[in-house]
Amino acid sequence: MSRLVTSVLALAAALSCTAALTPRAHAEGHAPWPVTRGWTTADEDGFAAFAAAIGRGVAAGRCHKLSECLNDPASNPLLDPSEPPYVLHADCADVPYVLRAIYAQRHGLPFSWSAHMRGNGRDSRYLRDARPDGWRDASAYPTTRQLLKRIGGEVNSGHFRTAPDVEGSDFYNVRVERGAIRAGTTYYDPNGHVLVVYQITDSGDVLMFDGHPDGSITHTRLGQQALGGPRQGGGFKNFRPLVLHHGRAVRVPNPLLPDWDRTPQSDRRRHLVNGRPAAYVPWVRAQLARPRPAPSATAPRS
Repeated sequence: MSRLVTSVLALAAALSCTAALTPRAHAEGHAPWPVTRGWTTADEDGFAAFAAAIGRGVAAGRCHKLSECLNDPASNPLLDPSEPPYVLHADCADVPYVLRAIYAQRHGLPFSWSAHMRGNGRDSRYLRDARPDGWRDASAYPTTRQLLKRIGGEVNSGHFRTAPDVEGSDFYNVRVERGAIRAGTTYYDPNGHVLVVYQITDSGDVLMFDGHPDGSITHTRLGQQALGGPRQGGGFKNFRPLVLHHGRAVRVPNPLLPDWDRTPQSDRRRHLVNGRPAAYVPWVRAQLARPRPAPSATAPRS
């Protein structure tokens, strides 16, 4: 996201076409928190730090449900002890939305989600060629706590099931490289599961946490998750940033996102390690591994 600010400036020039690329918005009432600005690079960094802290809490065994993590000052750097404790139930798709909403509320940022997903099929979680149809924002609820409790009834794993070229979606297909994939990035398994990245090790392993239908939250690493085909939208995705234009929240279109990847991550032609074909996970690990420093030259003895 290092060029996000530059992209946002370009958004104003592209806004006339953006309206045709994004779904229609639903009219809502007053937001439960004042929105003062759009998302910036610094905000994306802050959100990444927030997601990383929650993930470390899960991995350390300090919390076993999302509400426990949010109420733990060692896991939640945004916790306000003067407020009532969080009481909510979150499964896999809910977790990233809840975290994004909390960060947005704490920093006066816009927050929205796709109102419906349209495509081929009857189950909204497993549509083919899925794309958003309208969106809702935080003003759908009178308070932040009501939003956090009820967002699970508004979203599901199908909200992540979009091909890379789909515009206006809540998430976008991100390049598989260090810096683009980071804490707060989501991983969508087309079998119907969503995970949140909280750390990338020096060797390129991706550590993640995920919610479950019983409300529990666990941690794992990239390995056994499914990827699916190009129209199922599997793989890593980042939240699409929202910026303000004349007081209205606008979703940044794909071409203006510096880390957007138009190629499906399931395209095996790109899965090369040292010039040789590789499976998806080894390819991801190689892409994300921190470069090893060059060995220092040994001074010749005199």
